[in-house]
Amino acid sequence: MHPDPHDPEQRREFGLWAEQMAADFLRRYGYRILRRNYRCPLGELDIVAREGNTLVFVEVRATGGEDAARAALSLDDRKQAQLWRVANYFLKLHGLVNTTARFDAVVVARSSAGPLSEAATYSTAAEEITSPDGQRYWLMLYRNAWRYYG
Repeated sequence: MHPDPHDPEQRREFGLWAEQMAADFLRRYGYRILRRNYRCPLGELDIVAREGNTLVFVEVRATGGEDAARAALSLDDRKQAQLWRVANYFLKLHGLVNTTARFDAVVVARSSAGPLSEAATYSTAAEEITSPDGQRYWLMLYRNAWRYYG
């Protein structure tokens, strides 16, 4: 599962695998997956889920490298604002404007043979998995991953 960064097909396959692993990971932590790859005219949400009574919009960031921080930092202000617009569209379209909602992020990064990744120590939950080709990856959940855009 270590994709060639210059091969769009390998990157797409890796991204789909990472999203599937993230959805499975979230289920293990009590999330109920409602939608995956929700698309609208404003963009896409990777995962829409419920945790208890809270609607959760989850962005999945994956890297074939070990730099989990770089993957997490790619959720910059511009990206967060764009995701908020899509989430707001989803809430309005489905009559959920008064529903409690939040944004979470799942970061998928290759694991070294060493102890828990430093990035994983700052996450809400972390789990190490093995890809079909034997590579080890960290799945790291960050609840309330970014600020509100109104």
